Amino acid sequence: MNRLSRTLLPALALLALSAGAAQAQTVPSPFRYIEPKSSVEIMGGYLFTDSELAVNDSTTAEFGPQSAPMITARVNRRFGGPISGNVALSFIPSERRVISAAEGQDSVFVDVIDTGETVSAPIAMLEAGIRFHITGDRTYHGFAPYVMATGGVAAEIGGAAGGEKDLPDDERFDFGPAFAVGAGTGVDWFLTRRFSLRTELSYRIWRLTAPQGFATNRTADIDEWNGNAGVSVGAAFHF
Repeated sequence: MNRLSRTLLPALALLALSAGAAQAQTVPSPFRYIEPKSSVEIMGGYLFTDSELAVNDSTTAEFGPQSAPMITARVNRRFGGPISGNVALSFIPSERRVISAAEGQDSVFVDVIDTGETVSAPIAMLEAGIRFHITGDRTYHGFAPYVMATGGVAAEIGGAAGGEKDLPDDERFDFGPAFAVGAGTGVDWFLTRRFSLRTELSYRIWRLTAPQGFATNRTADIDEWNGNAGVSVGAAFHF
């Protein structure tokens, strides 16, 4: 019995030490693979617009859409590795100011008159984008950050009327269809393998064009590219 003990006990001790060493060498990885390749998401946020347009060297007017909430629905598909593509549709229930024109005293400039009224100017925006996932097809401690580039069109749908109905046709502002190009960054926080919360910052530029009645020679277009910053939060389902 003593001989058996002298043989068995060292063997058990050696086995325990080996198991402990193996366990000590196992370090849980902070990375987890994202198995689903597609996602759909709903996001709500706010779009901060630059609505001003320079009519001449000394005069600007707020022709464009005002800052407003923004609701976005998006479908995303991973192409492979860190790259994915998406299509998004956004709705922005904006308003804009009613601006009228009058002949200037020296006939060189047109006097811009802010009537003080606003009209409804809801905007629909359709975009396609490319997204680069910084951690590839994995999360880091549950987070998956990304950067993106987008391009699409934005246009006013319905709305207007109100104080604009008394304006001449060549003084009525009409937004879009306008090409919109942008970039942004965001992060997914995976609560489960199929559900994540998402936060996103974006920046887009689109073109504003003043009505023809504000051009002094009635032929040259008055337009410029304006920047618009957005912030959104929402949720995504991955499948």
